[in-house]
Amino acid sequence: MNKTFHLSIRTPEAEVMTREVNSIKVSTELGPMVVLPRHASLTGSIPFSRLFVREPDSEKEYLLRNGIIFISVENNSTSILCYFCQEVKDVE
Repeated sequence: MNKTFHLSIRTPEAEVMTREVNSIKVSTELGPMVVLPRHASLTGSIPFSRLFVREPDSEKEYLLRNGIIFISVENNSTSILCYFCQEVKDVE
């Protein structure tokens, strides 16, 4: 069984990330959620959230604002479209 899924994060200005990850943790309008490989398909909104991305060898933290999350079980992928996304270490 595949232990990763494809994550893509885009803002109007740029593609922030596109890579294989182990899991993500994010808060949606309905509360916090963890996305793992082969997660059930769903769509949700992200007003403001910290996003924790776990990769095979590291974990990174981002800030998201005004986003939509799309999870596809068929493609084993998650896409996040948002107006703002920046790694926490780069926020001033």
